[in-house]
Amino acid sequence: MNVNAPIRRHAGGIKPSRDLDRMDVERMARGLVAFNPTIESIGPLLHRASLEIPGLATREKVLQVYAHNPECLFALARTDNVLDGLLQPEGFIGQLPLNGDGLHALFSGELDTADPDVRYLCRQNERPEAIYVWGIFVSPKLAGGVALVMERMTSNKFRAAPMYCKATSDKSWNFFLTLGFRPGVIWQGKLLPGLLEYRRAEETPAPSRPMSHASNTDRAPYDMIEDSTQCSPDGNQLGITVVHSLDDLLKVLSVRSATYIAEQACPHAEEFDGNDLTATHLLGLVGNEPAGCLRIRYFADFAKLERLAVIRRFRQSRLAFMLIEAGIAFCRAKGYRKLYGHAEPRVVKLWERFGFRPRTPHPTLSFSNLEFVVGDLELPPNAEALTTMSDPYVLVRPEGQWTRPGVLDRSARKSTT
Repeated sequence: MNVNAPIRRHAGGIKPSRDLDRMDVERMARGLVAFNPTIESIGPLLHRASLEIPGLATREKVLQVYAHNPECLFALARTDNVLDGLLQPEGFIGQLPLNGDGLHALFSGELDTADPDVRYLCRQNERPEAIYVWGIFVSPKLAGGVALVMERMTSNKFRAAPMYCKATSDKSWNFFLTLGFRPGVIWQGKLLPGLLEYRRAEETPAPSRPMSHASNTDRAPYDMIEDSTQCSPDGNQLGITVVHSLDDLLKVLSVRSATYIAEQACPHAEEFDGNDLTATHLLGLVGNEPAGCLRIRYFADFAKLERLAVIRRFRQSRLAFMLIEAGIAFCRAKGYRKLYGHAEPRVVKLWERFGFRPRTPHPTLSFSNLEFVVGDLELPPNAEALTTMSDPYVLVRPEGQWTRPGVLDRSARKSTT
Protein backbone atom coordinates (compact mmCIF):
# COMPACT_ATOMS: atom_id res chain seq x y z
CA MET A 1 0.00 0.00 0.00
CA ASN A 2 3.02 2.25 0.31
CA VAL A 3 3.40 3.97 -3.05
CA ASN A 4 6.58 5.97 -2.62
CA ALA A 5 9.37 5.29 -5.13
CA PRO A 6 11.16 2.13 -4.04
CA ILE A 7 14.54 2.29 -2.34
CA ARG A 8 16.92 0.15 -4.37
CA ARG A 9 19.58 -1.82 -2.56
CA HIS A 10 21.83 -4.72 -3.33
CA ALA A 11 21.29 -7.87 -1.35
CA GLY A 12 24.42 -6.95 0.58
CA GLY A 13 24.99 -10.42 1.94
CA ILE A 14 21.69 -10.55 3.82
CA LYS A 15 20.61 -14.17 3.98
CA PRO A 16 17.00 -15.25 4.39
CA SER A 17 16.24 -16.13 8.00
CA ARG A 18 12.77 -17.46 7.19
CA ASP A 19 11.25 -19.75 4.60
CA LEU A 20 7.78 -18.35 3.99
CA ASP A 21 6.39 -21.69 2.87
CA ARG A 22 7.70 -23.60 5.91
CA MET A 23 7.18 -21.34 8.89
CA ASP A 24 6.54 -23.00 12.25
CA VAL A 25 3.08 -21.59 12.90
CA GLU A 26 2.72 -23.09 16.37
CA ARG A 27 5.97 -21.52 17.55
CA MET A 28 5.96 -18.19 15.68
CA ALA A 29 2.28 -17.28 15.96
CA ARG A 30 1.54 -18.40 19.50
CA GLY A 31 -1.11 -16.11 20.98
CA LEU A 32 -1.88 -14.46 17.62
CA VAL A 33 -4.77 -14.71 15.18
CA ALA A 34 -5.28 -13.65 11.56
CA PHE A 35 -8.84 -12.93 10.49
CA ASN A 36 -11.02 -10.93 8.12
CA PRO A 37 -11.63 -7.56 9.78
CA THR A 38 -15.08 -6.04 10.06
CA ILE A 39 -15.89 -3.17 7.71
CA GLU A 40 -16.10 -0.81 10.68
CA SER A 41 -12.60 -1.68 11.92
CA ILE A 42 -10.80 -1.09 8.62
CA GLY A 43 -10.90 2.71 8.76
CA PRO A 44 -9.31 3.09 12.24
CA LEU A 45 -6.75 0.42 11.35
CA LEU A 46 -5.70 2.27 8.19
CA HIS A 47 -5.57 5.54 10.10
CA ARG A 48 -3.09 4.11 12.60
CA ALA A 49 -1.01 2.68 9.78
CA SER A 50 -0.95 6.01 7.92
CA LEU A 51 0.85 7.61 10.85
CA GLU A 52 3.82 5.35 10.16
CA ILE A 53 3.53 4.45 6.48
CA PRO A 54 3.17 7.25 3.91
CA GLY A 55 1.22 6.75 0.70
CA LEU A 56 -1.36 4.23 1.85
CA ALA A 57 -4.27 3.44 -0.40
CA THR A 58 -7.44 5.29 0.59
CA ARG A 59 -10.04 3.73 2.84
CA GLU A 60 -12.53 3.77 -0.05
CA LYS A 61 -10.14 1.86 -2.31
CA VAL A 62 -9.31 -0.69 0.38
CA LEU A 63 -13.02 -1.30 0.99
CA GLN A 64 -13.61 -1.72 -2.76
CA VAL A 65 -10.80 -4.26 -3.03
CA TYR A 66 -11.96 -6.00 0.16
CA ALA A 67 -15.49 -6.36 -1.19
CA HIS A 68 -14.08 -7.79 -4.42
CA ASN A 69 -12.02 -10.39 -2.55
CA PRO A 70 -11.79 -10.50 1.28
CA GLU A 71 -8.55 -12.51 1.01
CA CYS A 72 -6.86 -9.22 0.09
CA LEU A 73 -6.76 -8.11 3.72
CA PHE A 74 -6.04 -9.99 6.92
CA ALA A 75 -6.15 -8.30 10.31
CA LEU A 76 -3.75 -9.44 13.02
CA ALA A 77 -4.41 -9.38 16.75
CA ARG A 78 -3.38 -10.96 20.00
CA THR A 79 -5.93 -13.50 21.17
CA ASP A 80 -6.28 -11.71 24.52
CA ASN A 81 -6.98 -8.29 22.97
CA VAL A 82 -10.75 -8.43 23.17
CA LEU A 83 -13.16 -5.58 23.81
CA ASP A 84 -16.91 -6.13 24.18
CA GLY A 85 -16.42 -9.66 22.86
CA LEU A 86 -14.63 -8.49 19.69
CA LEU A 87 -11.02 -9.06 18.71
CA GLN A 88 -9.28 -5.70 18.31
CA PRO A 89 -7.19 -5.52 15.09
CA GLU A 90 -3.68 -4.27 15.83
CA GLY A 91 -2.06 -4.73 12.43
CA PHE A 92 -2.72 -6.09 8.96
CA ILE A 93 -1.24 -7.79 5.92
CA GLY A 94 -2.63 -6.76 2.55
CA GLN A 95 -2.12 -8.66 -0.69
CA LEU A 96 -3.36 -8.46 -4.26
CA PRO A 97 -4.05 -11.87 -5.86
CA LEU A 98 -3.31 -11.04 -9.50
CA ASN A 99 -4.91 -12.70 -12.50
CA GLY A 100 -3.00 -13.02 -15.79
CA ASP A 101 -3.79 -9.46 -16.87
CA GLY A 102 -2.86 -8.19 -13.42
CA LEU A 103 0.57 -9.85 -13.52
CA HIS A 104 1.24 -8.31 -16.94
CA ALA A 105 0.10 -4.93 -15.61
CA LEU A 106 2.44 -5.24 -12.62
CA PHE A 107 5.44 -5.89 -14.88
CA SER A 108 4.49 -3.24 -17.44
CA GLY A 109 3.83 -0.60 -14.80
CA GLU A 110 0.13 -0.28 -15.69
CA LEU A 111 -0.95 -1.56 -12.28
CA ASP A 112 -1.30 1.36 -9.89
CA THR A 113 -0.69 -0.35 -6.56
CA ALA A 114 -2.11 2.65 -4.69
CA ASP A 115 -5.33 2.50 -6.69
CA PRO A 116 -5.54 -1.01 -8.17
CA ASP A 117 -8.21 -1.70 -10.74
CA VAL A 118 -10.17 -4.73 -9.48
CA ARG A 119 -10.32 -6.18 -12.99
CA TYR A 120 -6.68 -7.17 -12.40
CA LEU A 121 -7.58 -9.04 -9.20
CA CYS A 122 -8.91 -12.56 -8.74
CA ARG A 123 -12.15 -13.25 -6.99
CA GLN A 124 -11.99 -15.41 -3.87
CA ASN A 125 -12.74 -18.59 -5.81
CA GLU A 126 -10.13 -18.02 -8.53
CA ARG A 127 -6.52 -19.19 -8.63
CA PRO A 128 -4.07 -16.25 -8.86
CA GLU A 129 -1.15 -16.14 -11.27
CA ALA A 130 0.85 -14.22 -8.67
CA ILE A 131 0.49 -12.42 -5.35
CA TYR A 132 1.55 -8.82 -4.83
CA VAL A 133 2.28 -7.93 -1.21
CA TRP A 134 0.18 -4.78 -0.95
CA GLY A 135 1.18 -3.71 2.52
CA ILE A 136 2.35 -4.97 5.91
CA PHE A 137 1.64 -3.09 9.12
CA VAL A 138 2.86 -5.11 12.09
CA SER A 139 4.64 -4.39 15.33
CA PRO A 140 7.41 -6.74 16.52
CA LYS A 141 4.85 -8.48 18.73
CA LEU A 142 2.68 -9.19 15.70
CA ALA A 143 5.45 -10.24 13.29
CA GLY A 144 4.62 -13.90 13.84
CA GLY A 145 1.26 -13.23 12.21
CA VAL A 146 3.05 -13.49 8.85
CA ALA A 147 3.18 -17.24 9.49
CA LEU A 148 -0.60 -17.38 9.93
CA VAL A 149 -1.22 -15.69 6.58
CA MET A 150 1.39 -17.83 4.84
CA GLU A 151 -0.29 -20.93 6.25
CA ARG A 152 -3.28 -20.00 4.10
CA MET A 153 -0.99 -19.30 1.15
CA THR A 154 0.17 -22.94 1.14
CA SER A 155 -3.29 -24.16 0.10
CA ASN A 156 -3.81 -25.68 -3.32
CA LYS A 157 -5.15 -22.40 -4.67
CA PHE A 158 -2.13 -20.28 -3.73
CA ARG A 159 0.85 -22.61 -3.36
CA ALA A 160 2.24 -22.20 -6.89
CA ALA A 161 1.82 -18.42 -7.13
CA PRO A 162 5.09 -16.43 -6.96
CA MET A 163 5.03 -13.40 -4.70
CA TYR A 164 6.19 -9.87 -5.53
CA CYS A 165 6.60 -6.66 -3.57
CA LYS A 166 8.19 -3.22 -3.60
CA ALA A 167 10.26 -1.83 -0.75
CA THR A 168 9.99 1.86 0.11
CA SER A 169 12.61 2.08 2.84
CA ASP A 170 15.82 0.42 3.96
CA LYS A 171 13.88 -1.22 6.79
CA SER A 172 11.25 -2.79 4.54
CA TRP A 173 13.92 -3.76 1.98
CA ASN A 174 15.90 -5.69 4.57
CA PHE A 175 12.71 -7.18 6.02
CA PHE A 176 11.73 -8.67 2.66
CA LEU A 177 15.24 -9.98 2.06
CA THR A 178 15.17 -11.84 5.37
CA LEU A 179 11.89 -13.46 4.27
CA GLY A 180 13.55 -14.84 1.14
CA PHE A 181 12.58 -12.20 -1.45
CA ARG A 182 15.23 -11.42 -4.07
CA PRO A 183 15.65 -8.07 -5.86
CA GLY A 184 15.27 -7.68 -9.60
CA VAL A 185 12.79 -9.35 -11.97
CA ILE A 186 13.52 -10.11 -15.62
CA TRP A 187 10.53 -9.43 -17.87
CA GLN A 188 10.65 -9.49 -21.67
CA GLY A 189 14.42 -9.27 -21.50
CA LYS A 190 14.39 -6.22 -19.23
CA LEU A 191 15.45 -5.91 -15.62
CA LEU A 192 12.80 -4.52 -13.26
CA PRO A 193 15.00 -3.54 -10.31
CA GLY A 194 12.13 -2.04 -8.28
CA LEU A 195 10.44 -5.41 -7.77
CA LEU A 196 11.42 -8.13 -5.34
CA GLU A 197 10.35 -11.70 -6.01
CA TYR A 198 9.78 -14.76 -3.86
CA ARG A 199 9.64 -18.05 -5.73
CA ARG A 200 7.62 -20.77 -4.09
CA ALA A 201 9.23 -24.09 -3.16
CA GLU A 202 9.80 -26.12 -6.31
CA GLU A 203 9.12 -29.39 -4.54
CA THR A 204 5.60 -28.28 -3.58
CA PRO A 205 3.24 -30.75 -5.33
CA ALA A 206 1.44 -29.31 -8.30
CA PRO A 207 -2.35 -29.09 -8.19
CA SER A 208 -4.11 -32.15 -9.50
CA ARG A 209 -6.82 -30.12 -11.22
CA PRO A 210 -6.59 -26.77 -12.97
CA MET A 211 -8.50 -23.80 -11.61
CA SER A 212 -8.91 -21.02 -14.14
CA HIS A 213 -8.01 -17.49 -13.14
CA ALA A 214 -10.18 -16.10 -15.90
CA SER A 215 -12.98 -13.81 -14.85
CA ASN A 216 -16.17 -15.76 -14.26
CA THR A 217 -18.78 -13.88 -12.31
CA ASP A 218 -21.06 -16.92 -12.05
CA ARG A 219 -18.63 -18.76 -9.79
CA ALA A 220 -19.32 -18.74 -6.07
CA PRO A 221 -16.73 -18.93 -3.28
CA TYR A 222 -17.80 -22.53 -2.74
CA ASP A 223 -15.66 -23.52 -5.75
CA MET A 224 -12.59 -23.27 -3.53
CA ILE A 225 -13.93 -26.29 -1.61
CA GLU A 226 -14.17 -28.66 -4.55
CA ASP A 227 -10.81 -27.49 -5.90
CA SER A 228 -8.97 -27.42 -2.58
CA THR A 229 -7.18 -30.73 -2.98
CA GLN A 230 -3.84 -30.85 -1.16
CA CYS A 231 -1.21 -33.45 -0.33
CA SER A 232 -0.57 -34.89 3.11
CA PRO A 233 2.98 -35.55 4.37
CA ASP A 234 2.76 -39.19 3.20
CA GLY A 235 1.86 -38.13 -0.34
CA ASN A 236 -1.85 -38.95 -0.18
CA GLN A 237 -4.22 -36.36 -1.60
CA LEU A 238 -6.59 -34.53 0.72
CA GLY A 239 -9.98 -33.41 -0.51
CA ILE A 240 -13.34 -32.04 0.64
CA THR A 241 -16.74 -32.82 -0.81
CA VAL A 242 -20.34 -32.02 0.10
CA VAL A 243 -22.42 -35.04 1.07
CA HIS A 244 -25.19 -35.74 -1.44
CA SER A 245 -25.68 -39.49 -1.12
CA LEU A 246 -26.60 -41.93 1.61
CA ASP A 247 -23.27 -43.67 1.04
CA ASP A 248 -21.33 -40.47 1.77
CA LEU A 249 -23.51 -39.74 4.80
CA LEU A 250 -22.66 -43.19 6.18
CA LYS A 251 -18.97 -42.33 5.75
CA VAL A 252 -19.50 -39.19 7.81
CA LEU A 253 -21.30 -41.14 10.51
CA SER A 254 -18.51 -43.72 10.61
CA VAL A 255 -15.89 -40.97 11.11
CA ARG A 256 -17.87 -39.47 13.97
CA SER A 257 -18.48 -42.90 15.52
CA ALA A 258 -14.74 -43.63 15.51
CA THR A 259 -13.89 -40.20 16.89
CA TYR A 260 -16.58 -39.32 19.39
CA ILE A 261 -18.11 -42.64 20.43
CA ALA A 262 -15.01 -44.89 20.33
CA GLU A 263 -12.41 -42.35 21.52
CA GLN A 264 -14.42 -40.08 23.79
CA ALA A 265 -17.09 -42.53 24.96
CA CYS A 266 -19.86 -40.15 23.89
CA PRO A 267 -23.29 -41.80 24.26
CA HIS A 268 -24.80 -42.76 20.90
CA ALA A 269 -27.98 -40.76 21.51
CA GLU A 270 -25.99 -37.62 22.26
CA GLU A 271 -23.72 -37.87 19.23
CA PHE A 272 -26.54 -38.62 16.79
CA ASP A 273 -28.86 -35.95 18.07
CA GLY A 274 -31.60 -35.87 15.43
CA ASN A 275 -30.05 -33.02 13.43
CA ASP A 276 -28.11 -34.98 10.82
CA LEU A 277 -30.95 -35.04 8.29
CA THR A 278 -31.50 -31.27 8.54
CA ALA A 279 -27.88 -30.21 7.96
CA THR A 280 -25.17 -29.96 5.33
CA HIS A 281 -22.24 -32.32 5.83
CA LEU A 282 -18.72 -31.88 4.48
CA LEU A 283 -16.71 -35.08 4.06
CA GLY A 284 -12.91 -34.98 4.22
CA LEU A 285 -10.96 -37.59 2.29
CA VAL A 286 -7.35 -38.80 2.38
CA GLY A 287 -6.98 -40.48 -0.96
CA ASN A 288 -10.24 -42.43 -1.15
CA GLU A 289 -10.41 -43.00 2.61
CA PRO A 290 -13.08 -41.16 4.68
CA ALA A 291 -11.00 -39.25 7.21
CA GLY A 292 -12.87 -36.20 8.50
CA CYS A 293 -16.15 -34.33 8.53
CA LEU A 294 -17.92 -31.11 9.49
CA ARG A 295 -21.63 -30.40 9.97
CA ILE A 296 -23.34 -27.09 9.13
CA ARG A 297 -26.79 -26.10 10.38
CA TYR A 298 -28.67 -22.95 9.42
CA PHE A 299 -30.71 -20.44 11.40
CA ALA A 300 -32.33 -17.14 10.39
CA ASP A 301 -29.26 -14.89 10.40
CA PHE A 302 -26.42 -17.23 11.32
CA ALA A 303 -25.01 -20.67 10.60
CA LYS A 304 -23.52 -23.10 13.09
CA LEU A 305 -20.36 -25.10 12.36
CA GLU A 306 -20.19 -28.26 14.46
CA ARG A 307 -19.19 -31.93 14.73
CA LEU A 308 -15.69 -31.36 13.33
CA ALA A 309 -13.94 -34.72 13.46
CA VAL A 310 -10.76 -36.21 11.98
CA ILE A 311 -9.70 -39.85 12.32
CA ARG A 312 -6.73 -40.12 14.70
CA ARG A 313 -4.16 -41.35 12.16
CA PHE A 314 -4.87 -38.38 9.88
CA ARG A 315 -4.59 -35.61 12.48
CA GLN A 316 -1.09 -34.60 11.41
CA SER A 317 -2.46 -33.61 7.99
CA ARG A 318 -4.11 -30.28 7.18
CA LEU A 319 -7.54 -31.88 6.91
CA ALA A 320 -9.08 -30.17 9.97
CA PHE A 321 -7.82 -26.80 8.70
CA MET A 322 -9.28 -27.50 5.24
CA LEU A 323 -12.66 -28.55 6.65
CA ILE A 324 -13.04 -25.32 8.64
CA GLU A 325 -11.90 -23.21 5.69
CA ALA A 326 -14.36 -25.01 3.40
CA GLY A 327 -17.22 -24.63 5.88
CA ILE A 328 -16.65 -20.88 6.13
CA ALA A 329 -16.47 -20.50 2.35
CA PHE A 330 -19.66 -22.55 1.97
CA CYS A 331 -21.56 -20.32 4.41
CA ARG A 332 -20.28 -17.17 2.67
CA ALA A 333 -21.60 -18.50 -0.63
CA LYS A 334 -25.02 -18.71 1.02
CA GLY A 335 -24.72 -15.12 2.22
CA TYR A 336 -24.17 -15.75 5.93
CA ARG A 337 -22.11 -13.15 7.77
CA LYS A 338 -22.39 -14.63 11.27
CA LEU A 339 -21.10 -18.06 12.26
CA TYR A 340 -21.43 -19.69 15.65
CA GLY A 341 -19.89 -22.76 17.19
CA HIS A 342 -18.31 -24.32 20.25
CA ALA A 343 -15.10 -26.29 20.68
CA GLU A 344 -13.16 -28.10 23.35
CA PRO A 345 -10.55 -25.81 24.97
CA ARG A 346 -7.68 -27.85 23.50
CA VAL A 347 -8.70 -26.99 19.92
CA VAL A 348 -9.85 -23.39 20.43
CA LYS A 349 -6.58 -22.05 18.99
CA LEU A 350 -7.28 -23.84 15.70
CA TRP A 351 -10.62 -22.05 15.39
CA GLU A 352 -9.08 -18.75 16.44
CA ARG A 353 -6.84 -18.87 13.38
CA PHE A 354 -9.97 -18.19 11.32
CA GLY A 355 -11.15 -15.31 13.50
CA PHE A 356 -13.47 -17.12 15.86
CA ARG A 357 -13.54 -15.41 19.23
CA PRO A 358 -14.72 -16.82 22.57
CA ARG A 359 -17.97 -15.33 23.76
CA THR A 360 -18.26 -13.47 27.05
CA PRO A 361 -19.50 -13.31 29.78
CA HIS A 362 -20.77 -16.92 29.47
CA PRO A 363 -18.20 -18.56 27.20
CA THR A 364 -18.64 -22.24 28.11
CA LEU A 365 -21.20 -25.03 28.20
CA SER A 366 -20.96 -28.69 29.12
CA PHE A 367 -22.41 -31.90 27.75
CA SER A 368 -21.26 -35.51 27.20
CA ASN A 369 -18.91 -35.04 30.17
CA LEU A 370 -16.93 -32.39 28.29
CA GLU A 371 -16.60 -28.61 28.52
CA PHE A 372 -16.87 -26.45 25.41
CA VAL A 373 -15.96 -22.85 24.62
CA VAL A 374 -18.61 -20.89 22.73
CA GLY A 375 -17.40 -18.65 19.93
CA ASP A 376 -18.52 -16.38 17.09
CA LEU A 377 -17.12 -15.34 13.73
CA GLU A 378 -18.12 -12.22 11.80
CA LEU A 379 -17.68 -12.51 8.02
CA PRO A 380 -17.32 -9.71 5.47
CA PRO A 381 -20.18 -9.23 2.99
CA ASN A 382 -20.04 -11.33 -0.16
CA ALA A 383 -21.16 -9.53 -3.31
CA GLU A 384 -21.54 -12.89 -5.09
CA ALA A 385 -23.63 -14.65 -2.46
CA LEU A 386 -26.70 -16.56 -3.57
CA THR A 387 -29.92 -14.56 -3.34
CA THR A 388 -33.46 -14.72 -4.67
CA MET A 389 -32.14 -12.74 -7.65
CA SER A 390 -29.61 -15.43 -8.57
CA ASP A 391 -30.17 -17.44 -11.74
CA PRO A 392 -33.09 -19.77 -10.92
CA TYR A 393 -31.25 -22.69 -12.51
CA VAL A 394 -28.36 -22.09 -10.13
CA LEU A 395 -30.71 -22.25 -7.15
CA VAL A 396 -32.13 -25.65 -8.15
CA ARG A 397 -28.75 -27.31 -8.58
CA PRO A 398 -27.41 -29.79 -5.98
CA GLU A 399 -26.19 -28.15 -2.79
CA GLY A 400 -22.73 -26.72 -3.24
CA GLN A 401 -22.59 -27.50 -6.97
CA TRP A 402 -23.97 -24.16 -8.03
CA THR A 403 -21.42 -23.66 -10.81
CA ARG A 404 -22.20 -26.96 -12.56
CA PRO A 405 -25.19 -27.44 -14.85
CA GLY A 406 -27.40 -30.00 -13.15
CA VAL A 407 -30.11 -32.41 -14.21
CA LEU A 408 -32.73 -29.63 -14.26
CA ASP A 409 -30.53 -27.52 -16.52
CA ARG A 410 -30.57 -30.40 -19.00
CA SER A 411 -34.28 -30.87 -18.47
CA ALA A 412 -34.88 -27.23 -19.42
CA ARG A 413 -33.83 -28.06 -22.99
CA LYS A 414 -36.81 -30.37 -23.36
CA SER A 415 -39.97 -29.00 -24.90
CA THR A 416 -42.72 -28.12 -22.44
CA THR A 417 -46.16 -29.65 -22.60
